[in-house]
Amino acid sequence: MKRIKFIHKITRLCCLVFILFIGINAQAQTCDFSLNNTGSTGGDTEYYLVLDAAGNIAQVLPGPGPVNLTGVATGTMAEVLHLVYDSANPPANVPPVVGADPALITGCTNDFLNGGLLLECLCEEDQIDATYTPGGGDMLMYYLVDPATGAILDSNTTGDFGTDELVGDYFIYALAYDSTNPPTTLPSANLSEFSADGCYNPDFLTNPCCAQKISCCDLEAVLDLAATTCDGPNGNLIFEIDVTMASGTVTGDNGATFMDNGGGSWTGMVTVTPGTMVTILVYDDVLDCDQEVIIDATFITCDDNGDAVCTLEGTLSTDVNDYVCNADGTITGVIDVTGAEGMNVAIDGMAVGGGDGTYPVTLPGPMGTVVLTDPDGFLNGSCQYDLMYDLSTLLPNTPPTISPNDTITLCPGVPIDPVTASGSPGTTFNWYQDAGLVVPVDPSEVSGASNEIYMPTTVVGTLTVYVVEANAGGCESPATQVTYIRETCAADGGRFDDE
Repeated sequence: MKRIKFIHKITRLCCLVFILFIGINAQAQTCDFSLNNTGSTGGDTEYYLVLDAAGNIAQVLPGPGPVNLTGVATGTMAEVLHLVYDSANPPANVPPVVGADPALITGCTNDFLNGGLLLECLCEEDQIDATYTPGGGDMLMYYLVDPATGAILDSNTTGDFGTDELVGDYFIYALAYDSTNPPTTLPSANLSEFSADGCYNPDFLTNPCCAQKISCCDLEAVLDLAATTCDGPNGNLIFEIDVTMASGTVTGDNGATFMDNGGGSWTGMVTVTPGTMVTILVYDDVLDCDQEVIIDATFITCDDNGDAVCTLEGTLSTDVNDYVCNADGTITGVIDVTGAEGMNVAIDGMAVGGGDGTYPVTLPGPMGTVVLTDPDGFLNGSCQYDLMYDLSTLLPNTPPTISPNDTITLCPGVPIDPVTASGSPGTTFNWYQDAGLVVPVDPSEVSGASNEIYMPTTVVGTLTVYVVEANAGGCESPATQVTYIRETCAADGGRFDDE
């Protein structure tokens, strides 16, 4: 394992130079950086001077930037001087030229000779180990920082950050201060917490060392999601890993097995429990390096047919009163979506603006299919769930039962008897004067907790009404006809004959 160490002496450079990691040239195993002056003033002419191993100028990049420094090889460090001066009062030996000693540039400039920028290119397995030699103070702290956010990833007093950092970009800051006059607040989670008071090195925040880690392993291992299968209905998932550019025998952990296809190509198989995540380290014993393959089966499962599918599902509400029947024959309800991987779920082609959750849905009728899709799901857009539904047993669909009878015969002078409708739990009853179910009966003639009792005020001749079972959303069952008949009974209307 290579151990990369660099020494950075205290500077007095008070300008701000922003270093941006612009890319990784993995095939050539080099790093690329971008330099940009974000705060230096005091002159109208700038150069970035890239030094060679002897300390002479190897490359001249006109500032202020952004300018790109490319092709920094792994295991090496580029030192860059940032020169600023006024063209009206230029120093000697400018403009700078390749091969010259930068120390010969003398006169009115910024303190560029003492403010070198160190740009280091490392392999992923290399160690980040920084040494800072302060010009004063009895306390020294090192911070490993995320360049994008300022978040502190690690800190110590030795500058040794080990080898566990993954491929990515890192800044290393060194804070030297006097324990008799320390800064009020030392940063712990983010550099922004630093109070910038007390006695400390002035270049702490302005002049970090810059490290970029890249993968230096030629071995390539890629997960082939399209080849995912199952070991049986509702069983475990079997994932395939395609390996190329191997030089030796390829092996893996966590149960992965590999078959040699020849020519540096291997195929790996690994069994994963649905709903879990597994990391496989694919290792080549000749190259002596490994590649990490992350298998995320959080949103993948095996269905009843033994096929690998996304976990997206939907269920309609089982509460009869969650449905509204519309005049055009459609039914409005709610659907519960689960197993969505992203936040872009669509219902029947319409985006709902979210992932898992409860959403309104318009159904074409009491029976049909609702199509759910998740473009962020398994196999990038092919994640679909077809929900076939039948609400005929949930929504009111049977004419109400009437007791004591749906035909009541009344004799003159006999009080009117009420009738009672019955049906499914949780529903109510609507009574109408007409077979078209348009004109309701007089509300005073209806009673009961669910409007189940009907008793007309008067019955003259024949009175016909119609009753339906209904939910809160106006979904109604077929009607039951109820008839009242006021008859002339045999004992009524008699008379004595004259003799």
